[in-house]
Amino acid sequence: MNIELTKTQQYLEWLKDKLYLNATALSAQRRIIQRGQVYRCKFGVGIGSEESKERPCVILQYNSANRTSPNTIVAPITHTTSTLPVVVPIANKTDSVGNVILDGNVLLGNITCVSKARLGDYITDLTACEMKAVDKAISLSLATNHYYQALQNNYNDKLQYIEKLKDALADKQNQIDAFQSLLEKYNFSDVASLIEFIENSLKQEWTSYFFHVNIKLQVRYSRVGYQYSFSSKGTTREFPLFYLHILFCLKHILILQFFSGRVPENLL
Repeated sequence: MNIELTKTQQYLEWLKDKLYLNATALSAQRRIIQRGQVYRCKFGVGIGSEESKERPCVILQYNSANRTSPNTIVAPITHTTSTLPVVVPIANKTDSVGNVILDGNVLLGNITCVSKARLGDYITDLTACEMKAVDKAISLSLATNHYYQALQNNYNDKLQYIEKLKDALADKQNQIDAFQSLLEKYNFSDVASLIEFIENSLKQEWTSYFFHVNIKLQVRYSRVGYQYSFSSKGTTREFPLFYLHILFCLKHILILQFFSGRVPENLL
C-alpha cells in the first residue's frame, strides 16, 4: 500500500482546520440560515471521490430545522457538467456591479449533512424555479420520485374525473332546460304539478290504453322503507323500495306519450 506524501500533508492540514471548526461549532449552531441560500462550505479532504475543498453549497434542509439544529443538509455547487437528472444547472449570479459571483451546477448526487461551523460567507439565493428543479432532482437521487409520480398520476385522474362530472352536469342542465321548456309549452307551472297530474292519471282506468287492465298504485311506509302496492284486476302485490325505478319509468313513458300526443284526451 502506497500513501502519497502530498495526500498526507493535505490530511494534516485538514486536521488542523477541523480542530478549529470544532472549537467554533458551539457558537455557529446559533447561526440563522435559510433553505435555498448559497454559502461557501469547507468540505475538507474527502475519501475517494467524495466532495472536497472549499466550494459553494446550497442549503436543502427545511427552515425550522435550520433554526434549531447545529447541522444542516447541503448540496455542493461545482463546474462539473453532466446530463444526469441529478445535476441541476443554475443561471449565473452577479453582484451589484455585474461581476459573476456564482455559476455552475448543483450536484444532488452528493447531498451531505454538515455542521454550521463549516459554512463560510453567504453568496446569494437560488431562484424559486431553480429550487423546484433541485427538489425534483432530490426525489430522483433519493429514489422517492415514484411516490410523487403516483400522487401526480392520481391527481391527474381526479382532474379528468372532475371534467367528466362537469360535462355530465352540463348535459343534465341541458335536459332540465329542455324539460322546463316542455312544462311551459304544456302549461304546467312546475314539476310538482306535472307529477301530480301523472299520479292522478295512473289511478284511472286505462282499459283502452295501458295493457287493458285496471291499475292502482298506493304508497305506505314500513320498516324497510317506502313500499308501493300495485293492483291489477283485484290482485295486489307489494314491491320494495328499489321498484321505485319502475314507477319513474312509467312516469317517463307517460310524459313522452303525452308530449307526443299519443295519449287520447278522453283518458286524461
